[in-house]
Amino acid sequence: MKQKTIFNAVYGDIAILYRTNAQSRVLEEGFMRAGIPYTMVGGLKFYDRKEIRDAIAYLRVVFNPLDTVSLMRIINVPKRGIGDTTLAKLDAFAVANGLSLFDVISSPDVLAGIQGVTARVKKPLELFSEFIFNLIGCQENMSVHDLIEHILAESGYITDLEHEKKPENETRIENLKEFLSVAKEFEKSEDEPNLENFLSQISLVADIDNADMDDDRVTLMTLHSAKGLEFPIVFMSGMEEGLFPHSRTLMNPEEIEEERRTCYVGITRAQRKLYMTNARGRMIYGRSVSYPQSRFLAEIPEEYMERLIVRQNAYGFANSSVVQQRGYGAAFRPSMQQSPTPAGTAGSNSFRTTPIKIDGAALHPDMSVKWSVGDKAKHGKWGVGTIVSVKGVGEEVELKIAFPGQGIKGLMQKYAPISKD
Repeated sequence: MKQKTIFNAVYGDIAILYRTNAQSRVLEEGFMRAGIPYTMVGGLKFYDRKEIRDAIAYLRVVFNPLDTVSLMRIINVPKRGIGDTTLAKLDAFAVANGLSLFDVISSPDVLAGIQGVTARVKKPLELFSEFIFNLIGCQENMSVHDLIEHILAESGYITDLEHEKKPENETRIENLKEFLSVAKEFEKSEDEPNLENFLSQISLVADIDNADMDDDRVTLMTLHSAKGLEFPIVFMSGMEEGLFPHSRTLMNPEEIEEERRTCYVGITRAQRKLYMTNARGRMIYGRSVSYPQSRFLAEIPEEYMERLIVRQNAYGFANSSVVQQRGYGAAFRPSMQQSPTPAGTAGSNSFRTTPIKIDGAALHPDMSVKWSVGDKAKHGKWGVGTIVSVKGVGEEVELKIAFPGQGIKGLMQKYAPISKD
């Protein structure tokens, strides 16, 4: 039997809706760190998106040019006139001669000895190799955030997306800008914010993301993907001017009206309860910003609203100042009557910020517990693991735990559903 949350619902009854795909990243990481199962509808998880995988591949090649898998991914991204046939020939030559692919493409003498590699191909290979060498040379003196910006600009990746004029490219650029926020947050929280540790951290996040979790999952999706679907409990996150309505629409009354219709779609997805949230401040596209509340909140009649101030550090999110749990909150609850009622009629139940309980235990971790390397930690999903690293103090204690058969997982103590074994 599935355990119900304080909302008198299982995870599968809950949906989180947001205006842009880029907003999913902090939500995903919060759920991953908390061990809360979730699924994405109508889109890929943040670290599975092509542009994010490309950016990570660039970073991996800069850190280790002998990483042939990553090199093959980005050697012709954006397009440099290096075709698949040429790449296959270069890779085969490297394997046959006990060389790495980067050894081959970065050596004019080696390239000269490969039959069928023309001068037209050698020039872009030479320029690409020079670009990678320059990045390797400067990465020690650049922050990870600045390195990513430099790669995206100097490789032509962003310019290529802008020039293609494909509708999905705006979303891809937003996702890459959100990747800069990942780097900024990493630099603020890490004792040694270098490229090696950054790559390790995002690998840990991906490991948690790919863990085998329950079938009962919270649903994450954009508001546009939610059309035609309904859920007992819906959270609409990011109800802020510039996010929803989106900044691209603010100067166009027709587009604002379309945003308003989209908001109505979100509201009517909720069968029992609707929570509309906004943040006092957030990190977006690598910058700390503070947006005013969305105009759409002010347009909902007061009699249908219950205004909430959610307790600070509410469990379940990686950074409660980024995800909308610390600031103003508005709960808008459709009626629970059996007879047909207009969508959005208010209910009378009050909301309490009690910790969600699973298997009878509150998920708010005990921050008084002091962890040391070698301690045994019990996790509800991954079993008993061994603490292999403890970093930070107070609210920022980060634990790395080795779980047999699961690998090393990185968890923040204030969010981790673990106990001493």
